[in-house]
Amino acid sequence: MPADERPTLTIPLRPERALWIVVVCIAILVLLHAVAVAAGLRIHDDPYAYRVIHLDSEVSVGTWFAQVLWLAAAVLLGVTGAVGRRLGDRWWRHWLGLSVLAVYLSIDEGAAVHEQATPVVRRITGLSGGVFGPTWIVAAVAVGVVLLILYFRFLVALPARTRNLLLLGGVVAVSGAAGAEIANVVYAASRGTHSVGYHALAGMEEALEKLGVGIAVFALLDHVRRHVAPFAVVAER
Repeated sequence: MPADERPTLTIPLRPERALWIVVVCIAILVLLHAVAVAAGLRIHDDPYAYRVIHLDSEVSVGTWFAQVLWLAAAVLLGVTGAVGRRLGDRWWRHWLGLSVLAVYLSIDEGAAVHEQATPVVRRITGLSGGVFGPTWIVAAVAVGVVLLILYFRFLVALPARTRNLLLLGGVVAVSGAAGAEIANVVYAASRGTHSVGYHALAGMEEALEKLGVGIAVFALLDHVRRHVAPFAVVAER
């Protein structure tokens, strides 16, 4: 069959619609989280008993949603890198490297691999308790600094719109993953974990993380639509 007669499946990219869907899903997850907390505290039970809808639970709908977001980002990064390689883009390896990182972060959402860094960091630094309760953050900051150094020229070379959106998504996600988590640790130290305030901070932390990744997915969809090519799958024998 001639190349121009092969059946193709074209997937239209609508970044704005994708972001809207992500925001609506996050709003629903936050509402379900509030139901779990209210139900748990009202009957004097552990809110984590409702872990399937509790955003701070590793085994929940929220965790699954975060994994899907990271996988979506991984696919878009991989597509951009693969197309870039064929077109001779000097940064294609950077795109594929980010795709591998996104796959890891999707796995980490469910497996909580980052939590295993806590005892190691505590042994090395001697930090424990207070704002340094989640000491995996120290390791994450170190890794982030290394990545920023390695990817600085890549970021500078990106189109301004893509760069700004990716940085915005990163800031929002980090403010949840690190900032809100530290605030939650401090709050728990003074008020305990069985309170509305503690679980509200936990919900905000998770919501910000997911929103940040959602913004990054929007940025990648927008970048692919503007600078890569229409996404099409061509059937071949």
